Amino acid sequence: MIQANQQTQTLTGGNPNLEPEVADTYTAGVVWTPSFVPGLSVTVDYFNIKIDDYIASFGGSTANVLSVCYRNAQVNGNPTSPYCRAVNRLSNGSIDFVSLQLQNVAKQTTEGVDIQVSYQFDLVDVGLPDWGSLAIRTLYTNTWDLTFTPDEISAPLKCADKFGPNCNGGGTGITPRHKVNTSVRWAYKNYGVNVIWNHLDDVIDDNPASNFTVEKIGAKNYINLSVDWEATENVAFTAGVRNLTQESYPVLGGNASPPNSGYPNTYDVLGRVFFANFTLRY
Repeated sequence: MIQANQQTQTLTGGNPNLEPEVADTYTAGVVWTPSFVPGLSVTVDYFNIKIDDYIASFGGSTANVLSVCYRNAQVNGNPTSPYCRAVNRLSNGSIDFVSLQLQNVAKQTTEGVDIQVSYQFDLVDVGLPDWGSLAIRTLYTNTWDLTFTPDEISAPLKCADKFGPNCNGGGTGITPRHKVNTSVRWAYKNYGVNVIWNHLDDVIDDNPASNFTVEKIGAKNYINLSVDWEATENVAFTAGVRNLTQESYPVLGGNASPPNSGYPNTYDVLGRVFFANFTLRY
């Protein structure tokens, strides 16, 4: 077989025969609002989601289809297998493309917990000058299980804290195990200042059998800053900056999905961006 190009083309697309996905969702939560700290609220939510007939690209990824076709003992290169039939070849025997049409073939389970803490108070109530109010909100998410099973033959993939074509072949982005989103708003009369910090935990490559140029994407911290002014009941102004610290976009190689494009659904592509807007209500 001749395969001059190490990057294999993939053909994806819809399917008019798709059926609805079926999910079992289990959640439990508690809310604590202590009377001795007015304005404080703590919420804890556990989630466990199991999805059958999950709509995904057949085989999960090009790499997995090729692996199942040629390395799985049940298939063993059988040309009648749907995995091997998905590999389309040219007349010289080299691979032209791999067809990954959407099908109801996958399963996915997700389990974790959300913890949110909110606290709002007037500055004068805590012994500070009467210069308005402060509102603080922090949401922490711990996703300790994200298991994706491409089909009945393929092995389950543990995808929490992972990146690469096996776990992220569908282009759905990355799920770091630990995520934190914190916002602080100071409001005084008709003025406001807002700071938002978004933290994403580091992730590692999902294919331990191969060594790539980038085996790990480090933790990312995005900081957004804005100010607003309610000039009148009908006129408002807002200005600010996104990604204040110019957090860099991860540059990847062959283990990106699709190759070399990175993960724009998860990480900021544009870098530091300034903005301003004007709102008129009538």
